[in-house]
Amino acid sequence: IEEVLMKFSTYVIDEFKKDKNEPLKAHEICAKYTTDVVSSCIFNADAQSFTEEKPEIREMGRQLFNFENPILMMKFFVLSLIPSLGKILKITFVSKKVEQFFTNLMYQAIEIREKSEIKRDDYLAYLIALKNKKEISELDMAAHGVTFFIDGFETSSVAISHALYEVF
Repeated sequence: IEEVLMKFSTYVIDEFKKDKNEPLKAHEICAKYTTDVVSSCIFNADAQSFTEEKPEIREMGRQLFNFENPILMMKFFVLSLIPSLGKILKITFVSKKVEQFFTNLMYQAIEIREKSEIKRDDYLAYLIALKNKKEISELDMAAHGVTFFIDGFETSSVAISHALYEVF
């Protein structure tokens, strides 16, 4: 978190120094911060939100929240009326592309962490310990990771940006 905070601080200072007459987009800056923090904690990955224009992790995260798709909206509507239908029809809300991306990211993170024997007290370490203790699959670990990503990505960035709005 401290490493990402340093990148965040540098980015914000650089944005203030630019001579442009437009306000900073607090939500976007906070989303970059939370994306980097959550990616580091879950996937042991640098999301590069402060250096890349459209980092892949951020773009895949956005696709998780793409509620403009009419088919997705229809799925939500149908499942809110008949929840048992979801299991029967095996309805999913995440595209195969996004699912595959996060699954591969988790597999790579586990492999790198176990080979390098890096000791970090983060969510990935917790998942690896859970895998060894309860024998959960790497697919289950990826699902937990994506859930944590969803929970930490948007909600945290909204809360931080609103707090910044109140401060300034």
